[in-house]
Amino acid sequence: DTSSPVEPLLFGAMISAVNPVATLSVMDIIMGAESPGEKCDPLLYSLVFGESVLNDAVAIGLFHTFNKFHDTTSDGGLILEAMASFIVTSFGSVATGTGIGLACSYFCKHTSIRDHPHLELAILFLFSYGAYAF
Repeated sequence: DTSSPVEPLLFGAMISAVNPVATLSVMDIIMGAESPGEKCDPLLYSLVFGESVLNDAVAIGLFHTFNKFHDTTSDGGLILEAMASFIVTSFGSVATGTGIGLACSYFCKHTSIRDHPHLELAILFLFSYGAYAF
């Protein structure tokens, strides 16, 4: 359907996350590094890597938002509804991540889990990946 802008927006949201990954790969090739970030300036590599993580999160949020409106008929309120959905998804994700991070910090600080390093590492990973359940 060429009259709907949703398909190009979906494609743009999906393909936008590739750019920083390609930049990091090209930086490694140009520098002749055998491992990622080996010969590159650490600050530059960290900045580009951090931007790629943020870019991936925004791309996922945009794709999720545009995908909701893929099969709907367009009307004037669709743009406002899409913006509201993106904002709710973005702030909800930040709130979920912050809440789970604080819960993990509280749990690790106020228990004797540090006496068991293997369990501490397992709990850390469970909390980290548990955020994706929401």
